[in-house]
Amino acid sequence: MQQFTTDAQPSPQDRLDLIEAAFEAAVDAMVVIDSNGRMLRVNEAAVEMFGYTREELVGRDVSILMPEPYRSEHAGYLARYLATLEPRIIGIGREVEGRRRNGEVFPLDLSVGEAAALGDRLFVGILRDLSSRRRLQRELVERRLEAQRHRERLAHVDRISTLGQMAAGIAHEVNQPLGAINNYAQAARMLLAREARSGDDDDRLGRVDEVLAKIGDQALRAGDVIRRLRALARAQHEEIVRVDLDDVVRSTLELARIEATSDGSSLEVELAGELPPVMADPIQIQQVILNLVRNGVESQRTAGRPEEPIRLRTLRDGDWVLLEVVDCGTGISEELADTLFTPFVSGKEGGMGMGLAISESIVHNHEGQLSFRNNPRNGATFSIRLPSAAQGD
Repeated sequence: MQQFTTDAQPSPQDRLDLIEAAFEAAVDAMVVIDSNGRMLRVNEAAVEMFGYTREELVGRDVSILMPEPYRSEHAGYLARYLATLEPRIIGIGREVEGRRRNGEVFPLDLSVGEAAALGDRLFVGILRDLSSRRRLQRELVERRLEAQRHRERLAHVDRISTLGQMAAGIAHEVNQPLGAINNYAQAARMLLAREARSGDDDDRLGRVDEVLAKIGDQALRAGDVIRRLRALARAQHEEIVRVDLDDVVRSTLELARIEATSDGSSLEVELAGELPPVMADPIQIQQVILNLVRNGVESQRTAGRPEEPIRLRTLRDGDWVLLEVVDCGTGISEELADTLFTPFVSGKEGGMGMGLAISESIVHNHEGQLSFRNNPRNGATFSIRLPSAAQGD
């Protein structure tokens, strides 16, 4: 090609050569068609994209580059535009599908411009193959799904681990109502035996009815503990729903009390009431609460204050809803503060260092924050901070 200088104006032929060079050098495919849809020019990128030779394309209808139903409908689209001049894609651009010579259909980003030349309306299509982008998007979605599956499996393992560590307290909690049921059943049998020996005795029958009612209450108590254990232990997919954080805390209290009382502690609960709802998986938030209660109990045991209560309280902070778990244990040392939520970092002797890491991951996955601060006197406060559903919307 002839070299240009800034000192002289390029000739008409120079201009044509320059336009031709730019047309062929374009990274995106370019196709020029007339008002009948016939291809007048295609660049090298279009040849490579669709797999035709230049000779196979020039002079043919552009619809050969389209899959059905676009191929059959294109002539109608073009005729409607020429009659109404109302654009649907011209000057706008959109994602469409193209068809290669081998029949492969693939996604395209298409922009169309219009020009008047050679006594006709000409249309210039600029096309970009989106196949690689779509493939990367699919891979990204699959990786996210796989990461979520890993989080769910890890969280399930942690729940099972939590239940294993609570085993002694659970056995005690279930044995209590079962022992009561046995005692009440024996008392009922004795009352019935006495009634049989002495004849009708409305008073004794009333007492039997009272004892049977107590048996039912204790059976329900044991069943409730088992139901909550099964819900916590069940492997399940993440299920984000609109919930009241106070209700989630209430549903966790039975198991949390088992954890606290197994070491001589107790729970003090202060619920704010009338909190805005949050979007959360209740089982996963229960898991975080139990982890924090268990950590508080163990910290208080290490500090020599096992009898101190663990305090749970909810509150609202602007568009956020908070749950705080407060203990009177050893607090968090400066050495652990920066790595507390890092996997395999533990301040407990023999600890795996996964409980807080999983808890932080769960809260983060809820678009929330898990943080801590040392209390002025002793112990630490862990805060679960979740966005209200109104904020999430």
